[in-house]
Amino acid sequence: MTPEQSQLVDRIHRALAGEAGVRVVAMFGGRAFMVDHRLLVIAQASGDLLVRVPPERFDELVARPGMSPATMGRGRRMSQGWSGRSRPGAPVPH
Repeated sequence: MTPEQSQLVDRIHRALAGEAGVRVVAMFGGRAFMVDHRLLVIAQASGDLLVRVPPERFDELVARPGMSPATMGRGRRMSQGWSGRSRPGAPVPH
C-alpha cells in the first residue's frame, strides 16, 4: 500500500468507526470498503477515492471542487452512481 493510500484507508476506517457490517477488501488496485455487502468507497493507490453517490445527486456532487465523474481503465466513464475524488493538490480530470 502506498503512503497516500494508507493514510486514506486510516481516515476511512475512522469515519466508519462504529458502523456495523464494514469489511475491507482488495479491489480495482485499491482498498474497497463494503458496508452491509455493498461497495461504498475505494481508496486508490494514488490517494484518490472512488465514491458511490446517489445517481439523483450526481451532477450536484461532481460539480464540487476536487470531484469528477469516475472513470475506469482508459477513460471509460462509469455510471452516474460513481464519482472520483482527487487527493488535495492533485489535478482534477474532466
